Amino acid sequence: MKRIFISPTYGPMTFRDMMDDIAGFVGSESGRYRFIVGCDSQARQEGVRFVSAIVVHRVGKFGRYFWARELVPGIAKMSFKERIFEETSRSIELGNKIMGYIDEKRYRIIRNKKQMEIHLDVGYNGRTSEIINAVIGMVKAYGYTHCVKPDSWGACSVADRYSK
Repeated sequence: MKRIFISPTYGPMTFRDMMDDIAGFVGSESGRYRFIVGCDSQARQEGVRFVSAIVVHRVGKFGRYFWARELVPGIAKMSFKERIFEETSRSIELGNKIMGYIDEKRYRIIRNKKQMEIHLDVGYNGRTSEIINAVIGMVKAYGYTHCVKPDSWGACSVADRYSK
């Protein structure tokens, strides 16, 4: 099954359409850009709903974002910590897919993985404090930059908005 990404402006898009839109957006104006991937989840009776968000921010101006939602049935008993690890894995996987597509198309929008921020729904206080170092380590192992609460708005605001 192909994952469909939703643009609040343009509606449903395939991954390729989304990436072509991002390339056009970045190519339309020079400047500094931030590339952000984040994921949030919500346990539901029928399973766990995961929402992935991709944000391209033209620093000092505005940006675009896209989101994709997936309900994974039958795993409603997944623990909170397991969900955080799954969110992190999904963000890394999406970051890898984006980087692979950029390499394949030879787009000049991201030069290296360090320019991609993985926003994690974890913080040094609260329930996620016990696993924060583990998920940060996962992100670093793949060569991405990480961001945690309260600065990880890609996961905690954008993805969270559509996970409810």
